[in-house]
Amino acid sequence: MPDPIITPAFSIHACRGLAMCPHSAVRVPNIMHSIKDCLERHSFESELRARISGPLRHHHRLRVSISLCPNGCSQPQIADIGLLGAASVQVTEAPCSGCGACVKTCREDSISLSGSGPNIDTETCVRCGACAEVCPEGTITEQMVGLRVQLGGKLGRHPMLGRELGGIHSEDETVRIIDRCVELYLKHFTPGKRLGDLLRDMSPTELEETFRP
Repeated sequence: MPDPIITPAFSIHACRGLAMCPHSAVRVPNIMHSIKDCLERHSFESELRARISGPLRHHHRLRVSISLCPNGCSQPQIADIGLLGAASVQVTEAPCSGCGACVKTCREDSISLSGSGPNIDTETCVRCGACAEVCPEGTITEQMVGLRVQLGGKLGRHPMLGRELGGIHSEDETVRIIDRCVELYLKHFTPGKRLGDLLRDMSPTELEETFRP
Protein backbone atom coordinates (compact mmCIF):
# COMPACT_ATOMS: atom_id res chain seq x y z
CA MET A 1 0.00 0.00 0.00
CA PRO A 2 1.17 3.59 -0.51
CA ASP A 3 2.59 5.26 2.58
CA PRO A 4 -0.20 7.19 4.33
CA ILE A 5 0.05 10.93 4.85
CA ILE A 6 -0.39 11.51 8.57
CA THR A 7 -0.18 14.78 10.49
CA PRO A 8 -1.56 15.69 13.93
CA ALA A 9 -4.60 17.22 12.19
CA PHE A 10 -5.44 14.81 9.36
CA SER A 11 -4.64 11.42 7.87
CA ILE A 12 -4.93 10.30 4.25
CA HIS A 13 -4.84 6.55 3.58
CA ALA A 14 -5.15 4.74 0.26
CA CYS A 15 -5.45 1.12 -0.85
CA ARG A 16 -2.69 -0.52 -2.87
CA GLY A 17 -4.61 0.33 -6.03
CA LEU A 18 -2.96 3.73 -5.99
CA ALA A 19 0.26 1.97 -6.96
CA MET A 20 -0.92 -1.22 -8.68
CA CYS A 21 -3.97 -3.46 -8.36
CA PRO A 22 -5.89 -5.40 -11.03
CA HIS A 23 -9.20 -4.31 -9.51
CA SER A 24 -8.61 -0.54 -9.76
CA ALA A 25 -11.44 1.18 -11.61
CA VAL A 26 -9.61 4.51 -11.98
CA ARG A 27 -6.05 5.84 -12.09
CA VAL A 28 -5.49 8.91 -9.91
CA PRO A 29 -1.82 8.67 -8.85
CA ASN A 30 -1.68 12.21 -7.43
CA ILE A 31 -4.92 12.21 -5.43
CA MET A 32 -3.32 11.89 -1.97
CA HIS A 33 -1.10 14.91 -2.51
CA SER A 34 -3.92 16.88 -4.13
CA ILE A 35 -5.98 16.34 -0.96
CA LYS A 36 -3.00 17.23 1.26
CA ASP A 37 -2.51 20.46 -0.71
CA CYS A 38 -6.20 21.27 -0.27
CA LEU A 39 -6.00 20.84 3.50
CA GLU A 40 -2.82 22.89 3.71
CA ARG A 41 -4.38 25.73 1.67
CA HIS A 42 -6.93 25.98 4.47
CA SER A 43 -4.15 25.97 7.10
CA PHE A 44 -6.12 23.06 8.50
CA GLU A 45 -3.80 22.16 11.37
CA SER A 46 -3.41 25.70 12.72
CA GLU A 47 -7.15 26.35 12.32
CA LEU A 48 -7.95 23.16 14.21
CA ARG A 49 -5.50 24.00 16.99
CA ALA A 50 -7.19 27.39 17.40
CA ARG A 51 -10.48 25.62 18.13
CA ILE A 52 -9.17 23.03 20.59
CA SER A 53 -7.98 23.59 24.12
CA GLY A 54 -4.83 21.54 24.63
CA PRO A 55 -2.94 19.33 22.20
CA LEU A 56 -4.40 17.73 19.08
CA ARG A 57 -5.22 14.12 19.78
CA HIS A 58 -5.96 11.11 17.60
CA HIS A 59 -9.72 11.56 17.81
CA HIS A 60 -9.45 15.15 16.54
CA ARG A 61 -7.84 14.06 13.28
CA LEU A 62 -9.83 14.36 10.03
CA ARG A 63 -9.67 11.00 8.27
CA VAL A 64 -9.64 10.61 4.50
CA SER A 65 -9.65 7.12 2.97
CA ILE A 66 -9.27 6.19 -0.69
CA SER A 67 -10.16 2.86 -2.31
CA LEU A 68 -9.86 2.63 -6.06
CA CYS A 69 -12.56 -0.03 -6.49
CA PRO A 70 -15.80 -1.02 -4.72
CA ASN A 71 -13.95 -3.63 -2.62
CA GLY A 72 -13.22 -0.83 -0.15
CA CYS A 73 -9.99 -2.32 1.23
CA SER A 74 -9.11 0.95 2.96
CA GLN A 75 -12.56 1.17 4.61
CA PRO A 76 -13.68 4.49 3.09
CA GLN A 77 -17.25 3.92 4.28
CA ILE A 78 -16.24 4.75 7.88
CA ALA A 79 -13.91 7.68 7.17
CA ASP A 80 -14.86 11.34 7.48
CA ILE A 81 -14.25 11.54 3.74
CA GLY A 82 -14.28 8.30 1.74
CA LEU A 83 -13.47 7.92 -1.95
CA LEU A 84 -14.13 4.85 -4.08
CA GLY A 85 -13.00 4.31 -7.66
CA ALA A 86 -15.90 3.71 -10.04
CA ALA A 87 -16.55 3.04 -13.71
CA SER A 88 -20.07 3.22 -15.06
CA VAL A 89 -20.65 1.16 -18.20
CA GLN A 90 -22.91 1.24 -21.22
CA VAL A 91 -24.18 -1.24 -23.78
CA THR A 92 -23.17 -0.15 -27.28
CA GLU A 93 -24.45 -1.14 -30.70
CA ALA A 94 -21.46 -3.44 -31.27
CA PRO A 95 -22.85 -6.97 -31.87
CA CYS A 96 -22.66 -9.30 -28.87
CA SER A 97 -21.08 -12.70 -29.50
CA GLY A 98 -22.92 -14.25 -26.56
CA CYS A 99 -19.67 -15.45 -25.00
CA GLY A 100 -20.95 -14.78 -21.48
CA ALA A 101 -17.67 -13.33 -20.20
CA CYS A 102 -19.49 -10.35 -18.72
CA VAL A 103 -21.96 -12.59 -16.87
CA LYS A 104 -19.17 -14.74 -15.44
CA THR A 105 -17.10 -11.78 -14.22
CA CYS A 106 -19.94 -9.89 -12.52
CA ARG A 107 -19.86 -10.71 -8.81
CA GLU A 108 -23.20 -8.96 -8.24
CA ASP A 109 -25.08 -11.04 -10.85
CA SER A 110 -26.14 -7.75 -12.41
CA ILE A 111 -25.81 -8.92 -16.03
CA SER A 112 -28.00 -11.28 -18.03
CA LEU A 113 -27.89 -12.18 -21.71
CA SER A 114 -30.78 -12.16 -24.12
CA GLY A 115 -31.03 -12.50 -27.87
CA SER A 116 -30.27 -8.80 -28.23
CA GLY A 117 -27.19 -8.93 -26.00
CA PRO A 118 -26.36 -8.02 -22.39
CA ASN A 119 -28.82 -6.44 -19.98
CA ILE A 120 -27.37 -4.60 -16.96
CA ASP A 121 -29.31 -4.12 -13.72
CA THR A 122 -28.23 -0.61 -12.69
CA GLU A 123 -29.75 -1.05 -9.23
CA THR A 124 -27.34 -3.82 -8.23
CA CYS A 125 -24.32 -2.79 -10.34
CA VAL A 126 -21.52 -1.41 -8.12
CA ARG A 127 -19.69 0.25 -11.04
CA CYS A 128 -16.49 -1.74 -10.87
CA GLY A 129 -16.05 -1.74 -14.66
CA ALA A 130 -14.95 -5.38 -14.77
CA CYS A 131 -17.51 -6.35 -17.42
CA ALA A 132 -16.18 -3.72 -19.85
CA GLU A 133 -12.65 -5.02 -19.34
CA VAL A 134 -13.52 -8.60 -20.33
CA CYS A 135 -15.97 -7.87 -23.18
CA PRO A 136 -14.13 -8.98 -26.35
CA GLU A 137 -16.51 -7.31 -28.79
CA GLY A 138 -16.82 -3.83 -27.25
CA THR A 139 -20.52 -4.43 -26.64
CA ILE A 140 -20.01 -3.19 -23.08
CA THR A 141 -17.70 -0.20 -22.66
CA GLU A 142 -16.83 2.23 -19.91
CA GLN A 143 -19.02 5.31 -19.93
CA MET A 144 -17.62 7.38 -17.08
CA VAL A 145 -14.62 6.75 -14.83
CA GLY A 146 -13.86 8.60 -11.61
CA LEU A 147 -14.54 8.62 -7.90
CA ARG A 148 -17.60 8.10 -5.74
CA VAL A 149 -17.63 10.36 -2.69
CA GLN A 150 -18.94 9.36 0.73
CA LEU A 151 -19.05 11.86 3.57
CA GLY A 152 -19.39 11.63 7.34
CA GLY A 153 -18.51 8.04 8.14
CA LYS A 154 -17.21 7.22 11.60
CA LEU A 155 -16.87 4.53 14.26
CA GLY A 156 -16.98 5.14 18.01
CA ARG A 157 -19.96 5.09 20.33
CA HIS A 158 -22.38 6.14 17.59
CA PRO A 159 -21.04 4.68 14.33
CA MET A 160 -22.27 5.92 10.96
CA LEU A 161 -21.60 4.94 7.36
CA GLY A 162 -20.65 7.76 5.04
CA ARG A 163 -23.46 9.34 3.01
CA GLU A 164 -22.82 9.13 -0.72
CA LEU A 165 -23.10 12.05 -3.08
CA GLY A 166 -24.69 11.28 -6.41
CA GLY A 167 -22.60 10.65 -9.48
CA ILE A 168 -19.02 9.81 -10.37
CA HIS A 169 -16.58 12.68 -10.04
CA SER A 170 -13.30 13.58 -11.70
CA GLU A 171 -10.20 14.12 -9.57
CA ASP A 172 -10.59 17.91 -9.82
CA GLU A 173 -14.28 17.74 -8.89
CA THR A 174 -13.45 15.49 -5.94
CA VAL A 175 -10.89 17.95 -4.60
CA ARG A 176 -13.45 20.77 -4.92
CA ILE A 177 -15.94 18.69 -2.91
CA ILE A 178 -13.29 18.12 -0.23
CA ASP A 179 -12.51 21.84 -0.25
CA ARG A 180 -16.16 22.56 0.62
CA CYS A 181 -16.11 19.86 3.32
CA VAL A 182 -13.11 21.47 4.95
CA GLU A 183 -14.74 24.91 4.86
CA LEU A 184 -17.90 23.58 6.51
CA TYR A 185 -15.97 21.49 9.03
CA LEU A 186 -13.83 24.42 10.19
CA LYS A 187 -16.75 26.84 10.25
CA HIS A 188 -18.91 24.63 12.47
CA PHE A 189 -16.28 22.59 14.31
CA THR A 190 -17.04 21.69 17.90
CA PRO A 191 -14.66 19.50 19.95
CA GLY A 192 -16.06 15.99 20.12
CA LYS A 193 -18.09 16.33 16.91
CA ARG A 194 -17.01 14.71 13.67
CA LEU A 195 -17.98 15.62 10.12
CA GLY A 196 -20.78 13.06 10.21
CA ASP A 197 -22.34 14.82 13.19
CA LEU A 198 -22.40 18.08 11.23
CA LEU A 199 -24.05 16.40 8.24
CA ARG A 200 -26.51 14.25 10.19
CA ASP A 201 -29.50 16.59 9.87
CA MET A 202 -28.96 17.48 6.20
CA SER A 203 -31.54 16.13 3.78
CA PRO A 204 -30.24 14.36 0.67
CA THR A 205 -31.09 17.48 -1.36
CA GLU A 206 -29.23 19.76 1.04
CA LEU A 207 -26.22 17.44 0.96
CA GLU A 208 -26.08 17.54 -2.83
CA GLU A 209 -26.56 21.31 -3.00
CA THR A 210 -23.90 21.94 -0.37
CA PHE A 211 -21.17 19.85 -1.92
CA ARG A 212 -22.02 19.74 -5.64
CA PRO A 213 -18.74 20.55 -7.48
